[in-house]
Amino acid sequence: MRLFCCRMSRAPIVLAAAMAAPALATVVAAFSGVLAATGPQEERPSGRLTADDILARHVAWLGGRAVVDSLRDIAVVGRLEVAGLAGTFRSLQHRRGWSRTEYDLGVLQGAQGLGEQGGWVVNSSGQLEPLGAEQEKAIRRATARTFGAHLSGADGSSRQDLGAAQKDGRNWRVIRFAYPDGDTWDLFLDPSDGALTWIRERRDTEIVWHRLEDWRVVDGVRVAFRASELHDNPAANQTLTIEAVTINRGLDAEAFAPPDAERKLYSFDADAQATGWLPMTLHRGAYIFVAGTVNGVPAEIVLDSGAGMSVLDRACADSLHLQATGALAAVGVSGEAEAAIAPGLAFRLGQLQLTDVTAAVIDLRGIAEKLGRPLCAILGKEVFHAVVVDVDYPASRLRFVDPVAFAYQGAGRRLPVYPAQDGHVEIDITVENLTPARVSLDTGSGAALDLVRSYADENGLLENRAQISEGLSAGVGGMSVQKLTTLRSVEIAGYRLRDVPVGIHQAEAGALHTRRIAGNLGSGILKRFRVTFDYSRGCLWLDPGPDWDTAPFQRDRSGLLTVRAQGALEVVFVAPGSPAAAAGWRVGERIAAVNGIPVGTAYSDAVDGFGNGDEGTVVHLRLEDGTERILALREYY
Repeated sequence: MRLFCCRMSRAPIVLAAAMAAPALATVVAAFSGVLAATGPQEERPSGRLTADDILARHVAWLGGRAVVDSLRDIAVVGRLEVAGLAGTFRSLQHRRGWSRTEYDLGVLQGAQGLGEQGGWVVNSSGQLEPLGAEQEKAIRRATARTFGAHLSGADGSSRQDLGAAQKDGRNWRVIRFAYPDGDTWDLFLDPSDGALTWIRERRDTEIVWHRLEDWRVVDGVRVAFRASELHDNPAANQTLTIEAVTINRGLDAEAFAPPDAERKLYSFDADAQATGWLPMTLHRGAYIFVAGTVNGVPAEIVLDSGAGMSVLDRACADSLHLQATGALAAVGVSGEAEAAIAPGLAFRLGQLQLTDVTAAVIDLRGIAEKLGRPLCAILGKEVFHAVVVDVDYPASRLRFVDPVAFAYQGAGRRLPVYPAQDGHVEIDITVENLTPARVSLDTGSGAALDLVRSYADENGLLENRAQISEGLSAGVGGMSVQKLTTLRSVEIAGYRLRDVPVGIHQAEAGALHTRRIAGNLGSGILKRFRVTFDYSRGCLWLDPGPDWDTAPFQRDRSGLLTVRAQGALEVVFVAPGSPAAAAGWRVGERIAAVNGIPVGTAYSDAVDGFGNGDEGTVVHLRLEDGTERILALREYY
């Protein structure tokens, strides 16, 4: 199961509050339709306005072509409100494609920019991260629309006339600008005068509505001084109220450069430059737990490269007397959950200290129940961006090293990592000799590999498979069904693995409901290696452990997915075609003992992992009512 995935809000932004760049795009959508198309004029049916007619009226309503042609840069200052948080917002845009956005919501602050030096992000803990490719693409498109490049197709879009539509009891004419990757930007224009109130945007797999209000004329151009961004999940909604707009102030390249100095989150005790090896527990053979402290209080900490923000369980935060505020949208593998924000956390792991970390506060009880272990804190991307993280899976140990002092000394292979949204990184793998595919890197996933549905469909990965079943993927946001099968091979950094179990995401929600990447690579593959995460140099180092290519992958052979509930294992899913399905097991049945061992209250490999035994193993199960059953394990996918 992929348990710990936590991405705040939706692509391409770090946090719902950080969606300021798209919010700005709605405000300066005052300029988004301002240039009449330069292509051939459309034929006008009798009595019907063409798209060129509508856009010409829109241009006139906004201020006219001459004003638009004179636009070089735009500066906006205002107030941003999102999910119980509010604060200041500032954004700059330049016709050259440069952009800079800053926000301060009290407990949550950040910035992102794109200029001559490339793209950058200051995350909520003050670290400087490279801008992910999808974020950069989204910013470039928004900036291009600000200056009307889409209307001539200069931004790679093509124009479509969608005809008439109704919204809010009014008739509109909808003009779409479609991008090659499937994203769209639809202007809802009043056919009588070209006025604009609504924009419908498709971002990846999500539909977002923008409402533009309080139009005012600034230097001859009509500008919306209030812009709302509306999502399916209200916790992701935001409103930007403009206080001042400045046009053509003469912004230069320096205004879009990254901050001069990054805030350093980490320090080592005394003169140390590394922690030395620390023992770690690979819970359920997958999830990294390491002993440490949170704000000085001892805690078992999960290490999760797939968490776009460190996370505290709500009860843990309460016990530390932390004041968490806001109600933002955290996107997990299966959906979304509500998250508050707590700044100023301190994590200690051996001789390493991380200070002033801003974390999301989420109720993790459901995940802890599925995990069979208390769950207090998840340390996410912040530590991976701060230091070199050396995880020796085969030896159940890890260490942290100052990047300045690190030099790889081994016989392993280097694997490039690529910046992605939310401060995550992605890598390239090869699935069954197909073209290399880009996937997220996630130590918080217990699976070997999860693939998104679009990638699987495009490559026919569910066709002509001898065995296909279903399973549940669990995490922040709940549980969802996925298809299960076995891949003939997966190659990573030139290491070829065979008979790899894979889950194919099916739900139309969650972090894996996307067209942007092929999937998510987890600990089922990573644990065959010593993995050195060196984000400062843009790479991993993989050193294979014993039997890395011959040991069979851990997989369920029972077909029963259970969770602990009041001293029993409760069946929450029965996999089609599995031994459990053939034996007539039903959801809701409760197992009191496994092979004579009472379930009890604490996690036990012998109890909770009974379905991972070798093929042919016979498991004796006793239900709470005393009924005895046997289950012969076999592979069913």
